[in-house]
Amino acid sequence: MKTLIRVFVILTLLYHYPELTVAKEIKYNHDSKTISEIKKEVDFTVLTPVNIPNDWTLDIKTSPWIMLHYMDSKDTELMVAIHLRRVFPLC
Repeated sequence: MKTLIRVFVILTLLYHYPELTVAKEIKYNHDSKTISEIKKEVDFTVLTPVNIPNDWTLDIKTSPWIMLHYMDSKDTELMVAIHLRRVFPLC
């Protein structure tokens, strides 16, 4: 039953947040890796928001998991944080 619920949640998330390429340029700060570089290095889907305000910046941290931190234009307030990691089955 737990497995069925997990599958349902994962499918729901993938349906509502498909992997889309954002056409506009993302402003990276702190010389972090780019999303494209991260996608080449990992074997799971990297979820990213589709509509990001033009003045936000992105800071990516890759240890111990992938953390995408979207900051305001002044790089002082965290607007959105996405933490991703590969999940291993418990069974």
